[in-house]
Amino acid sequence: MQAILQQLSELHPITSVEFFGIFEKLCSTRNTNIDQFLGGKSFIFKYVEFIKENDQLKQFDIGKLQAKYYGFVNLIINSDFDENKIFDGIVELMIKSNYQQTNLMLLDFGIHIIKSIIPKNIDEKYYMDYIYFKYMFDRMQFKKEYYYYDVFNDDELLKKICAAYLNLTDHNKLLYSHVLTPKMYEYLLLQNVKFEDLRYSNGSNLLLFIAERGSIEMLNYLVNVHHYDINYKNDNGADMLKCANPSYRQIHYETSKMMIDEINKLIEKNKESKTIQPKKLSRVEELENEVAKYKEIMNKLKIIVNELN
Repeated sequence: MQAILQQLSELHPITSVEFFGIFEKLCSTRNTNIDQFLGGKSFIFKYVEFIKENDQLKQFDIGKLQAKYYGFVNLIINSDFDENKIFDGIVELMIKSNYQQTNLMLLDFGIHIIKSIIPKNIDEKYYMDYIYFKYMFDRMQFKKEYYYYDVFNDDELLKKICAAYLNLTDHNKLLYSHVLTPKMYEYLLLQNVKFEDLRYSNGSNLLLFIAERGSIEMLNYLVNVHHYDINYKNDNGADMLKCANPSYRQIHYETSKMMIDEINKLIEKNKESKTIQPKKLSRVEELENEVAKYKEIMNKLKIIVNELN
């Protein structure tokens, strides 16, 4: 890869728009050589690093880059490639953007730095949510795009979120219930939050809000552990299935589909338990009858033994 770039630099200056475009295309063709060259870094970080290695930063006009790269590249240069400063700068850019897609893009740009800072037990798919709650939450609380997960395994962070949740009105406790996890729910119960009594203006309870915008894990937890009524409807007649439908509140189609599938499983399971229950009772009666017959036989044997004596 280095040899190719060297040849390319003889045709176009490495700070030129032409060189950048070819560099980007080369890096997007993923193979072993490209992966080794990038070393886990994004192509945009590697490009700026390549310019530095060739002592061309002073000649580099970042204004020629596409707007989406400008902030991040400027951050790298102003931080003098200090990864801790770059990470802090990424968080600041995320707070200023206040837009999830931009933040996910920044996450990709600085992925090798972020991987070195985020705890190893956290999967990459949770990085943006963790960054939000760990580093952004104090300044922009309860954004609907971000979810807390118990796999973060951070009791201090959980307590901080719960403290903010406790200060919400009852209506907002429902509006921001998407952040709830089983562990958080249990902690808040100890703080006297009466989840079962929470009702929105349209009569929706916590279960309906979780069906609409929460997690499948939380849905199962409420039904299986705390026995929320799966047939509950709000004042408009909307049940879990209605609330999980993307047309109800324009939630993401794939998320909606997974939630609906899970709700249908819970409904089916509930039907099965109702049909199985009478069978269990009849089996108990059968056993009682068998015991009664056994006692009757024993009594008859006692009479025979007494007569023989």
